[in-house]
Amino acid sequence: MEVINGPEKGKQGTVLKVLRAANRLIIEGVNVRRRTQKPTPNGQAGKIITYPAALNVSNVSLLDPESKQPTKVSRRFLEDGTKVRVGRRSGVVLPKPEWKRENIRRAAVGGKDTLPADVYEVTWEDYVAPEKKEKKKEGPTFAAAAAAKE
Repeated sequence: MEVINGPEKGKQGTVLKVLRAANRLIIEGVNVRRRTQKPTPNGQAGKIITYPAALNVSNVSLLDPESKQPTKVSRRFLEDGTKVRVGRRSGVVLPKPEWKRENIRRAAVGGKDTLPADVYEVTWEDYVAPEKKEKKKEGPTFAAAAAAKE
């Protein structure tokens, strides 16, 4: 990726993280911020921490693999029907990186979770299930509506 707008214009780096909800990217070595950490009472010295901050997606562009210049991306279909990304500068197919979900959904059951087998178990003795209404097979007709009015 290359920054195409802003004070970091012209810098290149790889994407470390994508913040989809905020429409921002964190790129390695670009938009680096500094933060000072004070010394702790138990003797640890103070230090300066550097970290990359997020950039808006509109301020960066993909690099063309051949010319190493920023390029716009278009979509095309190959002969076998697969949809691919193509760099407009050289027409080369841009490989799409594999995306892996970061917040893995929890499958473990804790002490306060209800087990799936216990969800439909009736534990209240006086419980009476509500009756299900039968659905009408056909809607009202004009003749039936006219007869009902009379």
